[in-house]
Amino acid sequence: MIVHQMSGKALRIMMATLCLVAGCTDGQPASPEPVEHSSQPDTHPGEPTPGGQLVMAAVGSLPSFDPFGTAKQEPLLNPYESLAYGGLLAYDESGMPQANLASEFRIERTDGKPVVTVTLPPQAAWADGRPLTTEDVRFTLETYSRPDYYGIWREPTHLIEGVSRFRHGKAERISGIAVDPDQRTVRISLERDDITFLHLLTAPLLPKHQLDGKTPDEIAALSREGQILGTGMFQPQQMDDEAWTFAANGSYLGKKPLLESVKVIALPQEKVEEEVVAGRVHISPVSPEVAHLLRESGSDVKIISAAAHGYHFVGYNLASDKLKDADVRRALSQAVPVEQLARDLFYGFAQPAKSPLAPGTFAYVPGRFPSFDRDAAETVLKEKGYSRENPLSLTLVYPSGNQVRERMVEAVRAAWEKLPVRIEAKPLKYEEFAAYLFGGQPVDLYLYAWKYPTDPAGLIKVWHSRERVGELGLNASRYANSHADQLLERGQLMLSDAERKKLFVEWQQHFAADLPILPLVEVKNPYIISTRLQGAADQLGREPFRELGSWWLK
Repeated sequence: MIVHQMSGKALRIMMATLCLVAGCTDGQPASPEPVEHSSQPDTHPGEPTPGGQLVMAAVGSLPSFDPFGTAKQEPLLNPYESLAYGGLLAYDESGMPQANLASEFRIERTDGKPVVTVTLPPQAAWADGRPLTTEDVRFTLETYSRPDYYGIWREPTHLIEGVSRFRHGKAERISGIAVDPDQRTVRISLERDDITFLHLLTAPLLPKHQLDGKTPDEIAALSREGQILGTGMFQPQQMDDEAWTFAANGSYLGKKPLLESVKVIALPQEKVEEEVVAGRVHISPVSPEVAHLLRESGSDVKIISAAAHGYHFVGYNLASDKLKDADVRRALSQAVPVEQLARDLFYGFAQPAKSPLAPGTFAYVPGRFPSFDRDAAETVLKEKGYSRENPLSLTLVYPSGNQVRERMVEAVRAAWEKLPVRIEAKPLKYEEFAAYLFGGQPVDLYLYAWKYPTDPAGLIKVWHSRERVGELGLNASRYANSHADQLLERGQLMLSDAERKKLFVEWQQHFAADLPILPLVEVKNPYIISTRLQGAADQLGREPFRELGSWWLK
């Protein structure tokens, strides 16, 4: 099998970018430790009981813990990091940036350039009780802007006025950052208009009194060990390869959590049900198949789900001679029973995907993709000259090694086999797939999954025509629509929420009409929880532990 050869450096850049958009996990295997039960007496079942230790399981291995972001592949804290750390802003479930550690923020313009001003609440404090100050904010932004820091939070700092001179040692301070300790404000002037700058303000704030004078490598080591002071509901207490323990933060600015502590352990999949039923583990993620089996078996656990992080799809190469015709793409799309696929393959934990944006986010509208109609599909293909004797022959590449993806490939192939279509499937190991597809090799179809972007501006990284495969771009469909490009470019600006929504709604309409992909399904993330755990909603959001402060143990 021939795989396009990319340089080692180019492939590493590509893999990092793919992890950023599609999502990657890592971690080391570990074994669970015995769990002690709280000695709190039980009260009325409906009355919250303060105290106790919540035990969470990470199936297989603990994920990476890296709030400082030196090894992180996307500018986002994972749910465990978010227990302890946070930024001035945070994205809510609708995808809108909201004040988090800041009490407020506003965006203005000076000489046509954006200026972002954040205000700190007077009571804000670090976990050691020391006040959170405007100098902490300046220190944080300067640390992420340092020439010897190469973590995930570095990239947006280039938008701050004066960062280039600071990085090259020509200025001791970043001129675009002005602090007012009396008003507790930080004013950040930008070189150009770009909404993605707000991602930087979701990065963990760093305590100057603890970290001043330390190198990025020294801070990274403290970060991995959970020793950096935070401002979240909990603070890391003990971190090792087998378990993490977080204690409630007595200096937390918001409503104090009911739980006294949280413990995260690694747990083999085959031990999850036993530990949750016994009450030694209170919540654990599981696959849709395992959740279904537990539900069918009548196991003494409750099953809830969290919102999907992304969507699976079939991509069409619009540069392929066989797929340039939109009628052919539409016919292929009509032949796939997406509703049935979602129902049958994922045990009720999936629904058809209708857009590259997450349902419920502020700019989402379901696209008008072709609905299932096999007879209409067959009629169109016959009109195009295809028959059983002269079928439409197409190649389909996809990353191997994932049972869910293999089942989707088989379901899609089975649907197309009922038409005058012949599919040659090419499974490739993930790195080979990335080099083959995004290296620009000729292909007709590809089956893949993208993460939903935190902000719709992230669509530009995949679907703008300049993102060419073979040049470290990710637009494997070779989608090119000049008006759609303009909508994405304008959607990156710091415009009003209503104006940005209008831009992305129009873009989604173009995208569905042009049909560079057939969206398949978004798969929700099931969790099983012990009957001891109270206060968790039946449906969790994309940040499943956002409301953990109101959880309690019976």
